[in-house]
Amino acid sequence: MILAGADVDLHADLLAEFIENYWAERVNGAQVVGSTLDAWLAGSTPAAFLAEHAPMFRAMVASKGEDRRNRTRAMLEGRIARFAELRVEQGENRDVGRELVSLSARLINLQWTDAERVRRVINGLSAVVLKIPALLAADRVGSKEAITSVFNLWADAIGMLAQRTLPSSEVDSVVRDALIGWDCADVGKNIVDVVNKVILGRMIQSPEFGSWVKDELWPVSGPGMNEAIGLSFTVYERTRPTSMSLELAQRDDCPPAVAAIIHHRWRD
Repeated sequence: MILAGADVDLHADLLAEFIENYWAERVNGAQVVGSTLDAWLAGSTPAAFLAEHAPMFRAMVASKGEDRRNRTRAMLEGRIARFAELRVEQGENRDVGRELVSLSARLINLQWTDAERVRRVINGLSAVVLKIPALLAADRVGSKEAITSVFNLWADAIGMLAQRTLPSSEVDSVVRDALIGWDCADVGKNIVDVVNKVILGRMIQSPEFGSWVKDELWPVSGPGMNEAIGLSFTVYERTRPTSMSLELAQRDDCPPAVAAIIHHRWRD
């Protein structure tokens, strides 16, 4: 594998030969399988090749002894995740972004990632989310669907990656920047629930975030964002002795429809 260098076709031939001659006997030849995988990971194997054949390589990881399995799996997922990062940076479609978030979460589960990798992923996705006000102003065909898609991906990354890895104050700052300057109502009903979950997640981890939402985000927000805020507060208050949502419902700047939603939630 090392001699194959960056030649993807040669690597593909070697993998096909390996599958034919050794994979069927993997139960009895675990050492051969494990050593073969080490060679692919230790050499100059192109990350694109590892990503293309990821299911096969992940199956090979299972042949490793328990003490080395997670380390090998992390090496593999790390190479593939870095390749996905580069593709996202080059502007490839959002499916690659979803793959990157999933890979990064897998590395966190393996306890084999660092804050800087997560920070790169979050910053890359946030850069797109920060363009939402401009995208709404441009009002191009399909822009609302694109906004919904990228915001959903960003929200997944906040919950699956940032909140598990980065300092709470840093995550608060990222989320604050992302929620300012646009209104959910201009995008569509579906995004209200996503914003609601993002705000709720931050309040659970960082109670002071709720104060910022109530005192600073609410006054500059439109009815869609107000609804997301009201919903998140009513859920948050189910297990905490606060009534911030009722306070919001009584404010002069609370849209009547949002006040009705809050009161309905309290009755339930």
